Amino acid sequence: MTDVEQQQPKGPQNGHYEEGEGLDGGEEMVADGAEAPVNPDTEGSKINASKNEEDAGKMFVGGLSWDTSKKDLKDYFSKFGEVVDCTIKMDPATGRSRGFGFILFKDSSCADRVLDQKEHKLDGRVVDPKRAMAMKKEPVRKIFVGGLHPDTPEDKIREYFGSFGEVGILT
Repeated sequence: MTDVEQQQPKGPQNGHYEEGEGLDGGEEMVADGAEAPVNPDTEGSKINASKNEEDAGKMFVGGLSWDTSKKDLKDYFSKFGEVVDCTIKMDPATGRSRGFGFILFKDSSCADRVLDQKEHKLDGRVVDPKRAMAMKKEPVRKIFVGGLHPDTPEDKIREYFGSFGEVGILT
């Protein structure tokens, strides 16, 4: 684990979400862990379409009540501007809300207005809206190579693996 990963908690509590984290609980997976194509007509599809990118109009909303519906979420945040899409993350095992969701505003200035307001109450709970930030996964920088003869010279290893990228420290 990198120092950054240790300092930055992952997950919905800080407005970050990881690639592959479904937003509506109904995502489909296909071979090799790739996601199935998003149907543009389903709820959450516009949010899912840009989940690996920064989008100034996209917001994470934490602290939602388990009883909050997508309609409640959209109705509340519509007073700040036009909501293009919204979704609530559901637990696929229980079907219950995981207590957070995402909103996509047509204009990023709407997200600014949300952040300008000090407190937001929805369904009797104080919710915590933040700008949604895509989590970039760091590339693999360390690999295990087994089956090498103990007398294999370091320069041969560097030469072979150098064709794939820069080789750092060999241990």
